[in-house]
Amino acid sequence: MNCFDDFIVLSWNVRGAANATSKRHCKELIKKYHPSICVLLETHVQFGRVASFWNRLVYFPAVIVEANGHAGGIWVLRSGDNFSVSTVDVMAQCATVEIKAGSQAWFMSLVYVSPIPSLRYQLWDRLISVRTMVNGPWMLIGDFNEVLLPSESIGGFFSHVRAGKFGEVLSACNLTDLEAKGFKFTWHRHIQGVRHLAKKLDKALVDLEWRDKFPEAFVENLGRLHSDHHPILLRCGGLPMFKRERPFLFEVAWSTHKDYQEVVSGAWSVCEKDVLRVGNVDLGLDALPMISDEGKAGLVRIVSKEEVFTALMQMESFKAPGADGFHAFFFKKYWHIVGEDVWNMASKLTLISRGLWDRRKLAEERRKSFLDCLQSRLQGDLGKYLGFPLIQGRVKRAHFNCIIDKIKGRLADWKGKLLNKAGRITLAKSVLTSMPIYLMQNMWLPNATSMQIDKIVRQFIWGNQETGGSWNLINWNMVTRPRINGGLGVRETRFWNISLLGKLIWHLLNSPGKLWVQMLHKKYVKNQVLVQIQNYSNSSSYCWKSIIRALQHLREGFMIRLGTGDVSIWYDKWLEFGKLASILPVVNISDTDMLVKDLWDYGQWNLESLSTVIPNDIRFGILAVPIPRDRNLKDCVVWENSMAGIYTPHLGYTWLLNKSRHMEDDTGKWHWLVKLKAIEKVKHLIWLIFHGCLPTNTLRFRRRLMDNQGCPRCQFAVEDTWHCIRDCRRAWEVWEELGFVGTTNFLGGNTVDWIIQQVDSDQGHLFLSALWWIWRQRNCFAFGNHYEGDVWLRRNIWRMASDSHMAWGEDMKVTKETIQILWQRPPWDFVKINVDGSSLGNLGRIGAGGLIRASTGNFLVGFTIFAGVACNLLPELLAIAKGLKLAWDRGYRKINCHSNSKDALRLLSANQVGFHKYRALIFEIRELLRRDWTVRIEHIFREANFCADFMAKFATSCDNGLMIWDEPPQGLQQLLLADIMGISFPRIV
Repeated sequence: MNCFDDFIVLSWNVRGAANATSKRHCKELIKKYHPSICVLLETHVQFGRVASFWNRLVYFPAVIVEANGHAGGIWVLRSGDNFSVSTVDVMAQCATVEIKAGSQAWFMSLVYVSPIPSLRYQLWDRLISVRTMVNGPWMLIGDFNEVLLPSESIGGFFSHVRAGKFGEVLSACNLTDLEAKGFKFTWHRHIQGVRHLAKKLDKALVDLEWRDKFPEAFVENLGRLHSDHHPILLRCGGLPMFKRERPFLFEVAWSTHKDYQEVVSGAWSVCEKDVLRVGNVDLGLDALPMISDEGKAGLVRIVSKEEVFTALMQMESFKAPGADGFHAFFFKKYWHIVGEDVWNMASKLTLISRGLWDRRKLAEERRKSFLDCLQSRLQGDLGKYLGFPLIQGRVKRAHFNCIIDKIKGRLADWKGKLLNKAGRITLAKSVLTSMPIYLMQNMWLPNATSMQIDKIVRQFIWGNQETGGSWNLINWNMVTRPRINGGLGVRETRFWNISLLGKLIWHLLNSPGKLWVQMLHKKYVKNQVLVQIQNYSNSSSYCWKSIIRALQHLREGFMIRLGTGDVSIWYDKWLEFGKLASILPVVNISDTDMLVKDLWDYGQWNLESLSTVIPNDIRFGILAVPIPRDRNLKDCVVWENSMAGIYTPHLGYTWLLNKSRHMEDDTGKWHWLVKLKAIEKVKHLIWLIFHGCLPTNTLRFRRRLMDNQGCPRCQFAVEDTWHCIRDCRRAWEVWEELGFVGTTNFLGGNTVDWIIQQVDSDQGHLFLSALWWIWRQRNCFAFGNHYEGDVWLRRNIWRMASDSHMAWGEDMKVTKETIQILWQRPPWDFVKINVDGSSLGNLGRIGAGGLIRASTGNFLVGFTIFAGVACNLLPELLAIAKGLKLAWDRGYRKINCHSNSKDALRLLSANQVGFHKYRALIFEIRELLRRDWTVRIEHIFREANFCADFMAKFATSCDNGLMIWDEPPQGLQQLLLADIMGISFPRIV
């Protein structure tokens, strides 16, 4: 049982503790709530003047900080002898005490924050130092004279700078706001009888240890008395249970009773006003200023009784009842009794707007009379529509402060101290960076806002940098890379904002049927080419300005996919490596007006028609572009970083990162880490090791965080990564006991290869578990000043290994088997086409080849094509197209076409290929398949496709285009004979 279950703390900014009203109210509060500790703030007098009053109430001083005139003052008064109070730290704005009862103890700081900003910052610094003195649960209560979020205030000016400082202190001290019951605001003030201000200044802040000790604790904001501050009550125990009278609810079953209509008729005349009231609407309407009858006639029209009845009949009968407890069914069934009163009430309702936006300059007197007439309030802006701020005039950072406040509010709800780094990263990626997406997809965030979001996310992941709570292990530019490129996949706000706006650009380019696209084209694009628009006018909407700003960053990522070929050879970007005019030193004047379609000659590229000298690398790139044969295919704008040609925010973000940071191409180890089946915290540890940023003493010494770089466990050698995870005597004993020391490749090599080799072994789960707990044990010894025993270590290693084994199976490697593959003969009346593509590297010389054979396996005809320089998908599609075309031309009408490329075959049946890089070949193949013949296209393994593979590789060694072989080339005969004889080849699957 907790000794503090009945412990209550009352805190009140009393605004003068000596006057009769204050004494009377204090006496009433104490009599009603019996607080264990009573805290009075802003007392205005010396305690000696009222000591006798408090002695009569049996409350005695624990800590007294006297007021300086009418400024400050903190009185901590206690009652009862079942707990003790001892002073820890005292200053003018804060008194910290230790509360003890039996063997239980915790710390409490009583706070009155000065309204003077310079003095307030002194307290913030003092609280951070008090945090180091407090060794146990800690709670702060009092008047903080500051709010953290805009939702904690109405009226007045919200300072994001001061709120930011306050939030940094809470983060540094690991404090969270203990949510309060009752009134939302604890301070109120009226200015000149017109302007109303309210803020939540009085509150209780607790750390996680205090919250765990008192899980049922809550704060109750009591009713305001003579002071402009509400008293607040902290209950360490649970919430008292209050029994409430059950509200009235009309039961439909009553209407089935034969006498119930008489009950309604008799009771209605007595209680009609109570049933039909809407929040004292009668009293409220009587108190409102009334306009003249002439004005009323011009603003409203009398609602007829028939209109009210029609609207009632359209309502669902058994939906949730209103505040009076009656369903719509009641009013429908007994309309003949209640209809007149319902109509009278409905005729009083009005739909006059509750807000007036001040767009034009009005005389103060006229504006005030207008507002009084409408009973409306003046608003500073248009507010929001569907969550988007309606911006008029200059865009300011304040328009987007709602994003920052929302993120900070979410952080305040999380128990960040209980999360490891992997958990923080997961929350940052899935929640924090996702919260602004709704606004970012249509609006350009100000630089200050995007930088602040990144700062909040960065501090959440690594800790509070400004207070020295933690430090960045890896550069932020690396953290924001995709995981496949060595990062953590945390999105950088500015690039992600641009990428989301790029989706609007994509729709403007390729979705002309959408209404909003048509509107923007008519208003802004007009006769211009969208991707060539450079600037916007000052009168443009903020959405259009945001689109153009994003276009300035993404423009180079768009290119033209050829259809009719009506694009300039030199000045339009139709090749992936850019506009030819910007690459070539000279363009012959006779070629300047030529279009791409002028280079097409019966389905082939005719580069000899150019007078301009084209280098071989560019020539090979041009040859790799398929020429469209479908005349209905139009030129279109596509995204170059996508094989499918379709823009997505993810592709745009990756392209922006590559453009600005030139990310490494060596992604093998990162791909392995992404696919690794392990707990995220273990994968994060390996990620740090791969980057060479494991926070060993060597790294900490290099960053001047400690004086030596010796190992904290063995006190023998310098603690680098190798020594920490393997070579230290205590780590080595663990590896030796688990049986890893004698295995192959356990010694030598670099850390990356060593980890990959050990994880891919039969004991991969055990290795990962041992690696994690060796690191965990080292940290316990280095920072906790204690060494967990070997029994504890081995128990945890085997437990984690067992859990991983149950989650991901016995072995991290997929079990494989060996099967025999051979070439299959087609039916007797079919011929078989075997096709294949070859590439010398993913962006190297490419060749396509194939052959047509009879059902006996005899060679009928073959082909080879050299197609320039491209990726390996192009020759696969090219081989299928040329093979089918050759079979049609030779008169074969029953075909079995076999390819070993699943990607190529999948594209032939895909739906969205209208923007694909090789759409010309895909449409050509589909046109061939629609002809009047029988074609079966199937996937086979490479071992059954050796002959086509030979033809494709042969094509890469030639510089000729299409070559038809009526006889098999030299070297192919042996492979043909092996297929005819039915020789099989092994394959591991």
